[in-house]
Amino acid sequence: MLRLPLITASFLALALPLDAQTASVFAFDRASAHPNERVTVRSASSRAARLYLVRQDAVGVMTRNDRRLSFIGTIRANGSLTFSVPPLDAGRYRLAVSCARCRLTTAAATLRIRPSTSCTVTRPNGNRPRGQPASPLWHGNGHLWAGLEADGVYTATRDNVAADGSVFNKLPWVTPPPWNAPTISGERVDAKAPPLRVLSVNIGTSTDAAGPSYRSAVRFPTPGCWRLTARLGDVSLIYVVRVAVRG
Repeated sequence: MLRLPLITASFLALALPLDAQTASVFAFDRASAHPNERVTVRSASSRAARLYLVRQDAVGVMTRNDRRLSFIGTIRANGSLTFSVPPLDAGRYRLAVSCARCRLTTAAATLRIRPSTSCTVTRPNGNRPRGQPASPLWHGNGHLWAGLEADGVYTATRDNVAADGSVFNKLPWVTPPPWNAPTISGERVDAKAPPLRVLSVNIGTSTDAAGPSYRSAVRFPTPGCWRLTARLGDVSLIYVVRVAVRG
């Protein structure tokens, strides 16, 4: 009869919430930023943690797999993390924190993402996945990576445009071991359009690469400004690309 309370207590110890004091020791180095700008988070916590952005008005966010969370990276105990602000909708976002032995907690730190007046494309931040060839076109957050265009514009030839006007492309992605495939989605942000059509996500190995990577065959229903999201578990990577047709 005495074992059940002991087992319950041990189980709860594996998933303790960060206390209010711990949640308050994370701070951004600025109050607001535009998408693509570099922002630093500093921690005075004794625990390493995974960090996310979540809209301040979001309610009922209980787990780190909630799709309303946007992953920004992992921070060491008493360390700092500099990240590229993801291209989220304008508004105020809270910092959400998760560690190995605690539940998801919202920190006191907030960041206001400023509105963009045009198609603010994502420029690659140079974060290269381990085992992949060096290139300035890599963009990532330490747990998920994409290969981008240097100027953030995908210019398709007429050969890649179907009769219905949709634009074909193959998008490169890299995930960490054990190299599971990411889930890809996309939406046009400058006008109404059907969502991105993902035809396949295939694994392969690039020249001079020590590990595998993925190519997702997609069709953009129309040219325009598109926001793409890759997800793998609690990790997300978001970028904006402008799709154009040459000629």
